[in-house]
Amino acid sequence: MRRKFCILVSVAVVLYALATASYAQEPESSTVQPKYYGSIPYLSGGVGLDQREALNEVSKDYNLKLSFALVSGEYLSDIAVEIRDSAGRVALEAVSEGPWFFCRLPPGRYKVVVKYNEKIQERAVQAVGKGQTVLNFYWQE
Repeated sequence: MRRKFCILVSVAVVLYALATASYAQEPESSTVQPKYYGSIPYLSGGVGLDQREALNEVSKDYNLKLSFALVSGEYLSDIAVEIRDSAGRVALEAVSEGPWFFCRLPPGRYKVVVKYNEKIQERAVQAVGKGQTVLNFYWQE
């Protein structure tokens, strides 16, 4: 009888520890915190469904969205991102941690330069005060 009681208590302790550990990890994956390059906030990620949903919730606060993928459709991460203003000064420099990258730029004209596997792509973009401009970048495998 005493042995059954000890086993029951041990199982309860293990179940409690597992429940506590999974609860502690849940908020971490679903929250998105902006980073800053100078005064410009940006977000990146979207590796998993939870991250993409979290980014979608806050994406309306950003006026530029960049997405990165192979032509085959496979998402990419670790993309070097550089955004230059109309005078050629670096407005933002970062590495995207996932296939989606959001930033809030002051309204104006910019050049976006992205790099994956030593292959560079450049695009001109107009950042607007309201709304969001979307640029999709694709690379060959």
